[in-house]
Amino acid sequence: MAEYVVGEGTVKPYPDFDAKQDAEALRAAMKGFGTDEKEIINILANRSNAQRVYISVAFKQLYGKDLIDELKSELTGHFEDCILALMTPTSDYLASELHEALCGAGTDEDVLVEILCTRTNQEIWLINEAYTRLYEKSLESDIQSDTSGHFERLLVSVCTGARRLFTGFEGARSEAPADPMLAKQNAEALFEAGVGQWGTDESMFNSILAAESFQQLALTFYEYNKLSGHTVAEAIEKEFSGDLKKGMLAIAQCVENRPFYFAEKLYKAMKGLGTDDRTLIRIVVSRCEIDMVQIKAEYERNYGKPLGEAIADDTSGDYR
Repeated sequence: MAEYVVGEGTVKPYPDFDAKQDAEALRAAMKGFGTDEKEIINILANRSNAQRVYISVAFKQLYGKDLIDELKSELTGHFEDCILALMTPTSDYLASELHEALCGAGTDEDVLVEILCTRTNQEIWLINEAYTRLYEKSLESDIQSDTSGHFERLLVSVCTGARRLFTGFEGARSEAPADPMLAKQNAEALFEAGVGQWGTDESMFNSILAAESFQQLALTFYEYNKLSGHTVAEAIEKEFSGDLKKGMLAIAQCVENRPFYFAEKLYKAMKGLGTDDRTLIRIVVSRCEIDMVQIKAEYERNYGKPLGEAIADDTSGDYR
């Protein structure tokens, strides 16, 4: 059965943090002829997302200018994209990525799956709030406008951020602890909805995979494997197709091993000719404070190469 390991980020709050001092150093790095990109990297890549927000506030107080606007005017290319992603509150950044995936040229279903099918309730709530604040409409309404069928239903379900919660001591809420009886019931329901019948009951898979806590799903998948002799992921591979299959598989993979899911996405982003820089930046930036230590370990274990080395081989300059 999948075991839940507390993730560890590679970026942690900087000790003895001084927002004013960092703002002054960034101003000096951008002032005059040329830009000291290494100093910008040294500061921003070694501060937490919350600390970068404080630096932005301090910069505006000191110089009456917006730090992000100043960085935009000084930087270019993928290095600029990466720095701006670092400077943006994570929920705002992911909301903007979803908006581009939904409202840009065509729909990028892979981005929708990667963000929405892998996040916790709290992360989804924050993304929803950011989306409404930034674009004056709900994420759900844009999903409904731009997707259809069972894939739309899956995304709308996970977009609610309503995985089963448990109210504990003094009203603290967290994902509900796994219920063994419910796990057996849900395992049987998944079996009957898939390989146990002619055709597939997509709604049953949706109602379980999008509504139960990740802990509950881990126990359900264990019971399913005992019952059927194969994994839920194998059942999804056989029973589903297209974007719905991608979404269901993303949930299943995150239940089994979330860091490997992102390690595999990073590998595919750098595999072959060209680099999917947007995916590379999005995953590294959005996971660097959550579970990048585990993602790096999974990457090296599965692909025989340190993640940092792979990125260095596939990128160049200050962006690298």
